[in-house]
Amino acid sequence: MDIVLFFLDRLKENNVHLHTQETCTKLLVENNQITGIQTEKKNYQADTVIVTTGGLSFQQTGSSGDGLEWAKELGLKVTDTYPGLVSIKTTMHNLAGLSLKNVAIKITSNQKKLYQCS
Repeated sequence: MDIVLFFLDRLKENNVHLHTQETCTKLLVENNQITGIQTEKKNYQADTVIVTTGGLSFQQTGSSGDGLEWAKELGLKVTDTYPGLVSIKTTMHNLAGLSLKNVAIKITSNQKKLYQCS
């Protein structure tokens, strides 16, 4: 069974409504409780809000880091964050699916070293 279909079935069984193609712009808070969300289209009130904004690595998937800012606004401690899974483009072509251990990386631009770690 496709995992997406599995979760969609569970959501339907539990009367959960998904609003896709809408960007959440703000969490609605009353008396220190999250009561809903605001999108560019409208506000939605809810008994429960699940925030799944993703991280900082792959913005093309919709991950913007907004959840981190919302957590800060709510007074939650947010540690320093760094993209953890990033794509690397290379002139080598046979690296797809390859896992590397004990690897060093050096980032350069115009012959100038910008970053290096090992």
